[in-house]
Amino acid sequence: MGPNSWFYKGQEVEVAGDEEGLRGAWYEATVVRSFPSKGKVSLLYRTLALDDDPTKPLKETVHAAPVRPPPPQAVDAFYNEGWWVGTVSEVRVTDDKGGPARTLRYRVRFPDPVDEREFGVEELRAHLEWVGGEWVNKDSMGEKVTYEISYYYYFIFLVLLHVPHYLNLVNNEVSFW
Repeated sequence: MGPNSWFYKGQEVEVAGDEEGLRGAWYEATVVRSFPSKGKVSLLYRTLALDDDPTKPLKETVHAAPVRPPPPQAVDAFYNEGWWVGTVSEVRVTDDKGGPARTLRYRVRFPDPVDEREFGVEELRAHLEWVGGEWVNKDSMGEKVTYEISYYYYFIFLVLLHVPHYLNLVNNEVSFW
């Protein structure tokens, strides 16, 4: 068994582009089936479509070497009366038994002290560092990227977390309904 034999059906992954013009890009996909003895995995892409029918997602079997789990998302979680830095380890959908409402719950892993807890989106925010008088995030290359903190970016953060609620932005406060 190879190092990537742990891929399982339904797992969210990223796949490195290997064709000319696509090298350096990573594409989101879901594992359909794993073939550990062959070192391959069957995938359904989220954003790549069939050439002859762009409404249907591309499905292909590839070598497991260029497949990886997505990186953990750094967040601040409001816990124990403060904002704690952690990484999202799992996202799951819960259904309201009394109706059609669906909510997302996020498992967040903390490094110090080592702990893991579940949060709603209203208890999370994007993790940024205050460096040299500005909010910054270190990208994968270690370079600083400056962010202008505004409610616009907060809204984008929530959308990226697939918030199934509408937002009410009134008097600089965010509320859900």
